[in-house]
Amino acid sequence: MLSARPTLDRVRRRGATLVVALAGCALAPSAALAAPGPDYFGTNIQPMVKLQVVPPDRWDSYILRQAADGLGRARGDGAWSWAEPTAPSGGSHTYEWNPANRPHQSLDRVVALLAARGVRWVPVLATAPGWAMSSGNYLSPAHYDDFIAFAGAFAARYGSLGTFWLEHPELPRLPVTDYEVWTEANSANFWTRKADAPEYAKVLIPLAAAVRAKDPAARILASIGWQGVDSYMRALYAQGVKGSIDAIGFHPYAPGAPAIVDLTVRMRRVLREVGDGDLPIDVTETGQPRAPSGPGASHSYAGLVSDQARAATHALAGEALAHSDCGVTDYLMYANVGSETGREPGAEGYMGIYRVDQAVANATGAAIAAAADRWRKAPAGGLHLCGGGATADAALLPLGLTATRDGGCVTTTTTYDGNPLEAAKVVVNAPDPAASGETDAFGATRPCVTGTWSTRSFDVYAVVNGIARSAILRCPAGGSTCARVVPPPSAGGGAAAGTDGTPPAPDTSAPDPSALPVSTSTRRCRYRLTTALLSRGRRSVRMKARLTCTGGRARPRLRFSVRVKRRGSKRWGTARRVTLKPGRTTRLTVRRRLKVGDRVMLVSPTNRKARTPRVQKTLRVKAKSTKKARKRTTTKRRSA
Repeated sequence: MLSARPTLDRVRRRGATLVVALAGCALAPSAALAAPGPDYFGTNIQPMVKLQVVPPDRWDSYILRQAADGLGRARGDGAWSWAEPTAPSGGSHTYEWNPANRPHQSLDRVVALLAARGVRWVPVLATAPGWAMSSGNYLSPAHYDDFIAFAGAFAARYGSLGTFWLEHPELPRLPVTDYEVWTEANSANFWTRKADAPEYAKVLIPLAAAVRAKDPAARILASIGWQGVDSYMRALYAQGVKGSIDAIGFHPYAPGAPAIVDLTVRMRRVLREVGDGDLPIDVTETGQPRAPSGPGASHSYAGLVSDQARAATHALAGEALAHSDCGVTDYLMYANVGSETGREPGAEGYMGIYRVDQAVANATGAAIAAAADRWRKAPAGGLHLCGGGATADAALLPLGLTATRDGGCVTTTTTYDGNPLEAAKVVVNAPDPAASGETDAFGATRPCVTGTWSTRSFDVYAVVNGIARSAILRCPAGGSTCARVVPPPSAGGGAAAGTDGTPPAPDTSAPDPSALPVSTSTRRCRYRLTTALLSRGRRSVRMKARLTCTGGRARPRLRFSVRVKRRGSKRWGTARRVTLKPGRTTRLTVRRRLKVGDRVMLVSPTNRKARTPRVQKTLRVKAKSTKKARKRTTTKRRSA
């Protein structure tokens, strides 16, 4: 096992699995939550240290670059296999913290390099040695006690009372304070290769006690991925973990800044439901791969986007959570450096924020460094995302917007800190519901108005609901250039768009919107897609899909990609394409060997020219459907 963390392409294949509306996650106010410190931003160093995508003699240059950029925390594996490669003898453990015959697997070396540059280590207690594994498990239940013993010894070595610091008085004293236990316990990366809350609790609770016995200042982090958060957290708390953990080490991988924030809001909501609403959330791992070359895909869910688009996504998401009331205390990017090859699975080689040939920031690295600098200079709150209440316009983060009018349409580009922003909403102040659009990975969208508004002056602005907003631009009738009339929040603007995306006050030179007739034939159709599994055979599955339209005139047909994903993986593969007609049920066959827990997704991408939104639906293969399919197959064989 190369790494205890998931070796997956996190973002590209999961656009269809995340539809969490921020407005639908309104939370009750609670006591003030933990606020981030100055070292809020950081990186993950697993590819550099564990996979050694750069040689050990170059590690220090990357740590130095990270420290100079103000990224004061580095998460990486506190690998049990490095410290105890051989099984204990007679119940006695022998740990090799700095093995002379394995200098590339020295935990002492990692801690020393980080401390020398003023970067604090956030270790992941994971990676069992081969002798502690069993068939089908990354960690055998017979060796739970050995793992707990290692965690206690690790804390005694590197924690607040650690012997390492007594042995190295020449180093700045930066003891480990946060201990993340395994990685993404609610996923296939758990040691049982599937989510198992009771098994995790069997280790988590006594391990927390063992670590605190050696390091009273320790913070214990339960490691939780983005998938299945609600049910898993309820199951985990049912095992009595409250009081044993001090924070959640959360990994909100998602396509676009709004989705990353939405996942974190959802985690806060679930924590309140289980009675631990003030528990800090540490985003200890998030990121996405960039396109190796060229302009990249038009959307994160469709492929690898440009480095500039990735930069805007994570700078905005990281700053929004820092300024929010969600109690997020870390934002650690995966990763500091990648191989920039296909060596790591799922395009993870392109997730680095520094170049592999030299320790120089790429667009994402520069954006995260700038965000870290802004946070240290102005660590204010003000974004009400998790605690209820309205966000003041002045607290919204500023977006950049340029717009050019062409008749009734306006071509816009939305940016954050100079980089193109994906998944922002651009709104034209007109009553036509089609007069808005969502930006692609180039920050572009082209909403159009109809009727009288196409010959009148109108205003346009960009917004990420509850998080950020642009200046308001006025597009004059008969003109092409749209000019700013209301400044963005950072400029101290006055009346502006509401944080829920409602339009600003209409242009007084235009007629009253309520007096304009808006024909339903010109409105954008609201599509809804429903799917159901009919049967599953040995080499294919049968399913049905129905597309419906309400609120306007539908296109005659929409073309969908049919994608499949294996259980435990986040990689979506295209199986076929199908054309659906609104109002008609279509039966189709997906020729793939699918098992229980695998997923099938139908997705129709946004078509800006035809003014159709993205439509998608995900179906999970369940055991009940499998039994029916087997029963039908058996009946046919008997008849034959």
